[in-house]
Amino acid sequence: MKKAQIYSYIKRNIDIIFLFTVSLVVLGITSKNSPLYPLNDWGDANSFFTIGKGMFNGLIPYRDLFDHKGPVLYLIYGLGYLITNKSFLGVFLLELIFFTVFLCYAKKMVLLFTSDKKALYFFLPIFAVLLCTIPAFAHGGSAEEFMLPLLMISLYHFVNFLKNDIINKKIILTDGIIFGIVFLTKFTLCGLWVAYMLFLFMEMLIRKQAKEGIIYPLVFIGGALIPFIGFSIYFVIHNAFYDFIYTYFYLNIFSYGQLGSSILGKITAIGKAITFNLIASNFIVLLMFLYSLIVLIKIALKKRYKVYLFNTLLLMALFMFFGGQLHIYYSLNLYIFLVFIPAYPILKLKSINYIYPCFIVALLIYTYHNANYSKMIGLKKSEMVQYKFANIINGYDDATILTYGFIDTGFYLATNKIPKQKYFTMTNIESLEESQDEQNRYIADKEIDFIICLNKENIADYVLIETIHHDDARFYYLYIKKETLR
Repeated sequence: MKKAQIYSYIKRNIDIIFLFTVSLVVLGITSKNSPLYPLNDWGDANSFFTIGKGMFNGLIPYRDLFDHKGPVLYLIYGLGYLITNKSFLGVFLLELIFFTVFLCYAKKMVLLFTSDKKALYFFLPIFAVLLCTIPAFAHGGSAEEFMLPLLMISLYHFVNFLKNDIINKKIILTDGIIFGIVFLTKFTLCGLWVAYMLFLFMEMLIRKQAKEGIIYPLVFIGGALIPFIGFSIYFVIHNAFYDFIYTYFYLNIFSYGQLGSSILGKITAIGKAITFNLIASNFIVLLMFLYSLIVLIKIALKKRYKVYLFNTLLLMALFMFFGGQLHIYYSLNLYIFLVFIPAYPILKLKSINYIYPCFIVALLIYTYHNANYSKMIGLKKSEMVQYKFANIINGYDDATILTYGFIDTGFYLATNKIPKQKYFTMTNIESLEESQDEQNRYIADKEIDFIICLNKENIADYVLIETIHHDDARFYYLYIKKETLR
């Protein structure tokens, strides 16, 4: 390729290159999947990766390996495993792609309300940094993070309809497919699409376009069924459809959550969860989030459109916290509403050339200082308990391991093991006694060579061979089966 062609290509795609660079730098500092970190020791990410690995090695989620998240997450992590099978680097590359798409649609959203492209080069890096440094940004690779681009695409479609009256069946079909993907990732993230379709239907009735009011929801449902049918075929072929429906739907609805039995109890639990998540946020981000709500009042849209957007945010929050859970990362997707800030800017940018380098340096310092896990940057794998135990375990051929009584924090990754037991780790469903009972059975039947615990245990037929005090104030205990010990 000639220099002129390279220059022309870069010029045509300068915004995408810029946003990819922003994603690379920001996620490189804030995500534990980044190569700057020794590993991602978050329990959820490790469960996703282990099951994704299992999917591409003949094991079926829910039937052979138990977890209660959506199958889309396992597929994403499985693809990451295919890229790099002994680290989270492949997952990190997927993070970069997803987050770049997210920022590209954030740019499209901003341009609905301002033609000042200079604002983009200031706002979008700030937007990325704020999202990735608040407490709601969980470790890297959460369901909420991977769904950011899908939420932004559909929110853009909805707002573009409200502002420019642009809508058609192709857009609706696309949003239906997106909804289906999100629904099979984590259905508590689906509030946006419920609001979108509800208010679109109401708007069609107000405009006396009843035909479109009926056709659009049907097209949307048709699109939503495509991912569901695809995964259903996969589970039916592998005789695991019941496991899929029972685990992902029944257990998540009836066994996961802390809602009170009364209506008042449910409302109180939801209110408590929302309040906790907002208050726990970075104070600067919370102020900007409140300012974004003021912008929605000032924004150049009809009054009822503003009501639609406010209620969209409310429905998103209600869906996210319906279970009354206080997990801080649940609130991440609410902050996509920060994207409306440039629609009513506090100041106008005239010239940015002379201050932009200072701005970038300040933003980098802020990112590193406020990254949730920056203390882990630069640590060597050899310093991590996961790899210390792996050095012992991998000295035995085909040894099996079990993280007993807690969610795996990276031991299956470090040892590069594919579990042979369904309940290879614990989950957030504390009421599920079967998982603990089965782990106890594995040990009683001596199916496991190495057991990793957080508490010192008196385990028959097993010997404690290593104890490590980890940086997070935990003690990790490694037991070996007496028959395996040599």
